[in-house]
Amino acid sequence: MTLINLLAGFFGGGLIATIISIWVQSRAARRAFELKYLDDALRHVYGPVLHLLTVSHMLLQRRRDVDQKSSEYFNRDWAAPAMESVRREVTATDEAVNDYVKKVREAIDQIINIVNTGGHLIDLNDMEVFYDIHLQRERIQVEYDAPRSREIPVEVLMKLGAPCFYKDEWLTKIEASYKQKMARYKVLVGMARGGEK
Repeated sequence: MTLINLLAGFFGGGLIATIISIWVQSRAARRAFELKYLDDALRHVYGPVLHLLTVSHMLLQRRRDVDQKSSEYFNRDWAAPAMESVRREVTATDEAVNDYVKKVREAIDQIINIVNTGGHLIDLNDMEVFYDIHLQRERIQVEYDAPRSREIPVEVLMKLGAPCFYKDEWLTKIEASYKQKMARYKVLVGMARGGEK
């Protein structure tokens, strides 16, 4: 009986040790997979998108500032001889303001390209933001950029509401996701280096 108990204890302990070893390896593999996913998501989607949205926000703020200051400057009584010069300055200022908008639209196009290539790295919680970005860009192309859009009655466009090429809420949501992912990434890196769990 003692021999049977000894053999049972030996194999039982070995089995438990094997189960524990498999569990530890499985947990380490899951963490390594999550770390790789977060690294890719931060590097290829969330980091670049956050950068482009932040730059867009800054460009639009600059556009508003230029618009406000130019409005203050140009909205006064000008002498007749200065009117031609003022018209040229207004045109140049309008072109500068429009250049800011063009840059934001280019940034949104880059975001759409990032999403198209890195869509598998986007969390489901963030899909609504990326769908909205894409929808707004498509609306701009169809309702305003397309040659036939000039034939759409203004009343219809007004009832539909204007499409946006940028929303502050996009930046807010993506920044929150980025910070959450970065925090988890740092925890996993610390664990991989033997830090606290």
